[in-house]
Amino acid sequence: MEFRPHDAVKNLLNGGYGIVLKSEEGMITVLTTRGQRLTLMARYIAPASPEEAEKLKPLLDWHLAQEAKKNAPAKPPPDPAVIREKFEKFVKHIAARYPKSAEAFRAFWAAMLEAVGDLPGETWEMRQDTAKDPGPVIKVLNPRTGKRVYCLHLYPGWALRLEIKKEHIPAVSEALFPIENAMFGEGRAAEIVYDKTGPEKVAAYADMLKAVYAAAAPGSD
Repeated sequence: MEFRPHDAVKNLLNGGYGIVLKSEEGMITVLTTRGQRLTLMARYIAPASPEEAEKLKPLLDWHLAQEAKKNAPAKPPPDPAVIREKFEKFVKHIAARYPKSAEAFRAFWAAMLEAVGDLPGETWEMRQDTAKDPGPVIKVLNPRTGKRVYCLHLYPGWALRLEIKKEHIPAVSEALFPIENAMFGEGRAAEIVYDKTGPEKVAAYADMLKAVYAAAAPGSD
């Protein structure tokens, strides 16, 4: 019997079900309901009943969505000028309510960019959902994937909240983030009141980012 991609099938060896991913020279690769890829000889595969095929529809829909995402054309890189424009607009909103805080945040932000480099879209950007979650974020290279990921989130207002995933924090810098279980338990946080934060503390956060970047640099292992 011939099987085609996306056919709903039954595994005759263990009674499990799945959908066909590919069929080649009598070997059938199936995506199981447990999310596993399993390759079997065609004689161990049978068509699923209409009732079972209907139950497998959510699995097929999920697989098709993943395939569409994988095959979608790459998004163009963000325009640095647009990122800067969004940042300026964001800080102006803060300045309208807290002028001194906005000025202090600019100084803090400048120190962070001096540590990582001012490259919008590469070393930093504005979080995408700025309506619900406004503010800039420092990005860092993920050595495993070669892609830039979010690292240090900044939430400025009257004061400044910093959030960072635990995996990015150098051991010597944990004290800079005394609030535990931030980011749904995956990170740590800090609350900064500008008039109580001297240049030494600002420099400590900048040095922390330098250490994060050094650890993520290619060949640093």
